[in-house]
Amino acid sequence: MTTAVPVAILTIVGAVPWRLTEAWWLETGVVTALSVATIAVVRDLTGQRIPDRVVLASLVPTGVVVVVMIGTEGIGAVPDVLLGAAAFAVPLLAAHLASPAALGFGDVKLAGSLGAALGLVDWRHSVVALCIASAITAAVALVRRRSEMPFAPGLVAGAALVLILATFEGSLRWR
Repeated sequence: MTTAVPVAILTIVGAVPWRLTEAWWLETGVVTALSVATIAVVRDLTGQRIPDRVVLASLVPTGVVVVVMIGTEGIGAVPDVLLGAAAFAVPLLAAHLASPAALGFGDVKLAGSLGAALGLVDWRHSVVALCIASAITAAVALVRRRSEMPFAPGLVAGAALVLILATFEGSLRWR
């Protein structure tokens, strides 16, 4: 089975719970960005690498939504997208620079992409997503008694959990 099938399934299933609102393109863009990022999870688990083309592909839906938002609402969404990307990626960049063997640059780039998508909703969700991602990855490493773990699964899970929690809380921008 190709990786396109799980991405399509996740996009459809992820968008179903949300009713179509005035900003249906926003929710579809965020869910699609997270769905495409699941390819990075598969690649990180199987080959311990996150290809640049996967990270760029996960940025495309966010970029499309930003262009639409600029056209309809002005430039107001751009700072939130940039803050979201920075809040998710900069701490990982610092860890990567301190110890490149401990954390790959692909994880940093993926975090930036996911943070940008979360920034469409609320950039502060990126901080919470990073905490959740770190906790999930550390917990799995402890349970499996491993000193090395791929971080992409935790990053995507953290971003998805933050969106799920925000949906139940009602704090999403499109609600």
